[in-house]
Amino acid sequence: MSLTKKVFSATNVVRYILGLMGLSLFAFEQFISEIMPLLFAPMVCGILGFLVYKSQPNDAQMPAPIQATPAPIQTK
Repeated sequence: MSLTKKVFSATNVVRYILGLMGLSLFAFEQFISEIMPLLFAPMVCGILGFLVYKSQPNDAQMPAPIQATPAPIQTK
């Protein structure tokens, strides 16, 4: 058997692919664990901003503005 056939056997190819998948998964996991704390503050601010926006009354629900009428001047 030649050296080339030993290097490219099916089990070696499967091991190589599984190794790359494992390294990719590890790198992705490390990336996510570094990004999560940085995303916490914008996520909280976004949720609170959305809640404030949704808590505002709609135009249809707002009553008509009350116009002040001047009091009549009383003379003696």
